[in-house]
Amino acid sequence: MSQNLWILKSKGEKSSFGGNDGYDDKPDAYYVYDNFVPNHNKLRKGDYVLIADKKYLHGFAVVDHIAVTEGLEKKRYSCPVCGIKEHSARKNKTPKYKCRKGHEFETLKEEITPIREYRADYSTSFINLPEKTSVQLLNKYYMNRNRYYSIQRAMPSFLEELFPDLLRQLGSPAGVVLRPYINTEPYKPSEKDERAFRTGRSYYRPDQSKFRSDLFGYYGIKCMLTNCTVATALEASHICHYRGDEDNHCENGLLLRRDLHALYDADLLGICPDDLTVVLGSEIANTVYAGFQGKALDLNNSGCRPSSVALEIRWKVFQEKNHVVTAALR
Repeated sequence: MSQNLWILKSKGEKSSFGGNDGYDDKPDAYYVYDNFVPNHNKLRKGDYVLIADKKYLHGFAVVDHIAVTEGLEKKRYSCPVCGIKEHSARKNKTPKYKCRKGHEFETLKEEITPIREYRADYSTSFINLPEKTSVQLLNKYYMNRNRYYSIQRAMPSFLEELFPDLLRQLGSPAGVVLRPYINTEPYKPSEKDERAFRTGRSYYRPDQSKFRSDLFGYYGIKCMLTNCTVATALEASHICHYRGDEDNHCENGLLLRRDLHALYDADLLGICPDDLTVVLGSEIANTVYAGFQGKALDLNNSGCRPSSVALEIRWKVFQEKNHVVTAALR
C-alpha cells in the first residue's frame, strides 16, 4: 500500500476542534479544514482517509480531489494566558476551559483571522463501516498521536491487518491494482428456500450489505452497464433470486445502477449467457433504455466472471416472460 492513511476527525455538520467555530463537514462525502489545521498541507489526492468521531469509526474512502478557497475569514479562539489554540471545554469543572499547556480559564480570547479553506472530496468512494465500530481500534496505529489534531496520520497496516476487504474495495477508485475477492467454491444455486420471513410473504435479507461489499471487492466500484462509480447509486443484484445465504455468492451477483437493477429484477432486461450482452424486453425496447440493447457487461478488468449456471437459469426465465423478443432473436 503506497498511499498515506489519514484519520479525519469529524463531528458532522459544524464540527469543531480547538480554536475555531467549526467546519461544515459532510462525513460521507467531504471534509472541510483550513490552513491553520496541523497537517493541512500533507493530505493529497489519492490518499486513503478514515472518517471518525470521538467514539466511532464511520467509514473509509479515497480522496478524489481537494478544492481550495482563498480570501475567507474566520473567528479563532485561544488561551488568554499563552495564546495557544489547542484547548478543550470541560463539562463538570470550573474554570470551563483548559489549554494544552495546562492553563485554566473561563473565557477564550477571540480574534478574526484570514484563512485559506480546503475541501477534500471523497464522495465517489466512501464505504460505511458497521455501526459502532470503536475508535479504540486505532490506538496502536497512530503515528505521532496528538488528541488536539483533527487530521492525523496512521500506519497503513491498519487497513491491511484489520480491514483487508475494504482496502481491496478502495483500490479500484484510487487506481490501485484490484485484488479480487476469492470464493473458495463455485456458486451453486440454492435447491430450497431458506429465507427468513417476517409476516405473510415479506422476507428479509440480513447479509445484503455484505453481499454488495463483496461485489465491490470482486469487480470494483462500478456499474457493469454504465460508467457510474458513485457507490451510493450502485446496488447488488442477484442473478438467481435470493433464497438463502448460499445465493449471496459473488458469482451470483451483478453491480448495477439502481434503475437497471429494478429492470433486471423485473425481467425487463436480460443478460445473454453466451456473450454477456443485454437483451431488452418489449416493454422497454423503445424507451430511454433502448441504447442498452446489445451492450456487454463491463467486468472492469477484474479477471472475474458471473456464474454461467446462474446466468443460464435466469436467461430461461427472461425468455419465458419475453417470448416475443426472444423469438425475434432466433
